[in-house]
Amino acid sequence: MNILTLDCEGAYGKHGIIMPWDKGFYLSCIGVQLNLDEEVIWFDHNQHMPTPLATDIIQNYIELADIVIAHNMKYDLNVLRYWLDIKFNGKPLYCTMIGEYILSGQNTRNYRFNLNACCKRNGLEPKLDKVREHWDAGIDTCDIPPEILSEYVMDDVYKAHDLYLIQSQSIEELELGQIIRLQNEFTYSLSDMECNGFKFDLKRSDQIVKETKEEINKIETELYTIIEGCLDDGYKAY
Repeated sequence: MNILTLDCEGAYGKHGIIMPWDKGFYLSCIGVQLNLDEEVIWFDHNQHMPTPLATDIIQNYIELADIVIAHNMKYDLNVLRYWLDIKFNGKPLYCTMIGEYILSGQNTRNYRFNLNACCKRNGLEPKLDKVREHWDAGIDTCDIPPEILSEYVMDDVYKAHDLYLIQSQSIEELELGQIIRLQNEFTYSLSDMECNGFKFDLKRSDQIVKETKEEINKIETELYTIIEGCLDDGYKAY
């Protein structure tokens, strides 16, 4: 099976990652690993020339892959489809963040699901933090030295791939394959909604709220009637 793992690095502002539909977004580079082949594909960086035919190269990787893996796949999917117009044509996806979320029992109270936390939980080395140091110092992605950025993006790729292998074993043992596939398929729909919006019938939603409140009031009235009847019959309320 041709397993493609990738990671996109783009603009980073004072409030964190800038989304591809926001003002100021740009894509600096993408790290890819397809089986034994790997490379960093450059787009917009002040110290590195763009990779010739970069978008075509990415499209070719997608077409060669049997499955595409990333951590927080929805972000990468948004960048690739919305910014670069890459065609996935329903290609199977696997998000290691979703995998960890399902395997944790959807325990958002006690677990974090960023790549670093997931790696530590699964016995992998923590993420490289050199890029974070630059971001915290106010240096944007396009000005981070390319040797540091390329090491960082490929480290994220390697770790996402290793997480996929670890999670796949647990998913098989726990027979969670179907729910994981459904969650990852839904990533396409979430990406579509984030990038393009979705129709929302405000008038109909208000009507549903009104009908639901009326139904709740009706149920509460019936419950009070039942309780009062029990008390009248000599039952004790606990």
